[in-house]
Amino acid sequence: MQVSQAQKIVPIILPQAIVDNDDPAGARGDANPVTVDTEGYDEMAVYVQLGATDVAMTGLGLYSSDTAAASGADDADYTLDSAADFGGVPDASDDNTVRAAYVNLKGKPRRWILEAGCGNGSAGTFINAFAVLSKPRVSPNTDAERGLDASSIS
Repeated sequence: MQVSQAQKIVPIILPQAIVDNDDPAGARGDANPVTVDTEGYDEMAVYVQLGATDVAMTGLGLYSSDTAAASGADDADYTLDSAADFGGVPDASDDNTVRAAYVNLKGKPRRWILEAGCGNGSAGTFINAFAVLSKPRVSPNTDAERGLDASSIS
């Protein structure tokens, strides 16, 4: 097994139409935010990729909780992790860039959601995001356990 196979990929914000003055599907504030369950992993990296944007984002950060959301946008028990701030909030000139937040999960809550508020401009922001969980306590053995539909080894 290659070291990179001992990871799990969790899509958070899938590629979608440009978002203006709203929260993208999957982010905190959306009707159904994606919860990243980190059970069994010691590290997480979250990558946010921006395409064309004409306005600063209104927020970018990670929220965590040990309590699972009951349903939908029930994220009241989630707290902002101020250290996982992606190096600041992207502005209107951050077209075609990638931001990352790296989290040592030891001693941290189990569940995480991404805040990614897109500002109110003339067009908005193209955005997608995913988490990579690593340093598993038990290595994943299948594509499904790695969060994949399919893979190949070279």
